[in-house]
Amino acid sequence: MFEQELERAVKKIKESVSFLLTCHVGPDADALGSVLAMGLALKEIGKNVDWYNQDGSPSSLSFLPYVHQVKNSLELSKNYDVVITGDSGDIERLGKKFLGYKNYKCLINVDHHLTNTEFGDINVIDINAPSTGAVMLEIIKKLPVKVTADIAKAVYVTLVTDTGSFQYRNTTKEAFELAGEMVGLGANPGDISEELYFSFPPAKVLLLKRVLDTLEFALDQRYASIVLHEKDLKEVNASREVAEDFIDLPRSIKPVRVAAFFKEISKNKYKLSLRSKNKDVDVSKICGYFGGGGHYSASGCTLEGSLDKVKKEVFEQVQKALIPKK
Repeated sequence: MFEQELERAVKKIKESVSFLLTCHVGPDADALGSVLAMGLALKEIGKNVDWYNQDGSPSSLSFLPYVHQVKNSLELSKNYDVVITGDSGDIERLGKKFLGYKNYKCLINVDHHLTNTEFGDINVIDINAPSTGAVMLEIIKKLPVKVTADIAKAVYVTLVTDTGSFQYRNTTKEAFELAGEMVGLGANPGDISEELYFSFPPAKVLLLKRVLDTLEFALDQRYASIVLHEKDLKEVNASREVAEDFIDLPRSIKPVRVAAFFKEISKNKYKLSLRSKNKDVDVSKICGYFGGGGHYSASGCTLEGSLDKVKKEVFEQVQKALIPKK
């Protein structure tokens, strides 16, 4: 099925002229990097390309090539032959603005999540790929297109971030080989690591200090949670994006098997991120219970209710997942 959809996507791209590339709201490195790589490849073969994201692009990813061309406004009257989406598990993740846009002939959905709802006219989904950027590259190579240094940089960023700097379960031999190929084509690992991991704004550290004050353990320390309150963002003058990797800290604690990060969106509404580090805990099933999804060891969802209520609900599902198998 994957090969058939891949070939359909390549054929449609070759015969089309105008493209809109978009990804999920609150874009991360894999989402943005994947659509930037594809857009740059399309430009290489003379296609007309626009990039859109409802939330624009985070400042932490300002080093990505052409990221300044990602617009947060959508021209509803403009027509496109093809819309290509990256790293979006369902169409709602593209944002309310996009859901009201219909002036395109075909939607190509590119992803690597098992929980993808296949909402596209063409669905190029490779659940074995280490990142969505890697799936985009499979399409790019079949166009065919010369992989420039900028394309290689964008794809490499998707690999290093979505594998947790080559530490997660999706870090395969193929992931290392692909990363090596991108380095050979111009991606600079040292420069990219400097931008990703050693360029934090002071507000991030001040925010982290407050979030760590919320750290709680349960179940013999096999489960840990942290909370980001809206008021803390305002008081330290930090953007929400700087906190995305905070969940790695509770996850790094030795006895912890599941880490939860509750991020307050508005009154009685929270975005939950779950991470696991043991093979027997599939957090995508936990988030799926609440209408979300993602990867085996990294997933998310949105919850409504008081903090005590949503923590209790999540804790109950985590507890079930942590019960030893008989």
